[in-house]
Amino acid sequence: MPTIHDKACDMVVEYEIKHRRNAVNVANKHLHYDIQGTMNIEVKATTHSKIPSIFYFYQPSWDWFRKDPKAWLYIVYDIERKPKLLKMSRDDVLKSCGINTYVEIWVTLPKEFRRAMKDIGAEIEL
Repeated sequence: MPTIHDKACDMVVEYEIKHRRNAVNVANKHLHYDIQGTMNIEVKATTHSKIPSIFYFYQPSWDWFRKDPKAWLYIVYDIERKPKLLKMSRDDVLKSCGINTYVEIWVTLPKEFRRAMKDIGAEIEL
C-alpha cells in the first residue's frame, strides 16, 4: 500500500510534467532527493490541512540540499482531502529557516513565514 510520501511524490511528478518540466520519481533510489529532473526536489508530505511548521531532514539529505543549486523543497499537505503544494527553492529555505549547517534534524518554518505564504496565495492545489 502506498504511503502518503509515495502519493505526494506521484502528485509532484504529475505537477512538474503538467508544467512542462522533466521529472522522475527516484525516491526509492536513495539519492538524497525524491524527484530528479529540471530540479532536484525533496518532497515532504502530511495529511494536516495547514502548511506544517516543522519537518525532518536526514543528515545526508540536508547536506545535499544545502549544496545543490538545483535543490527545491516541495511540501504537499492536506493530501487526503484537498492536496496543496508549497514550493520553496533551496535559497528560500536556507534564508527563511536560518539554518546553514546540520545542527538540528528538524527544520522549522516560522509562523510569520507560513502566514505570509498563505496570504500571498503561494499554495497550489494539486
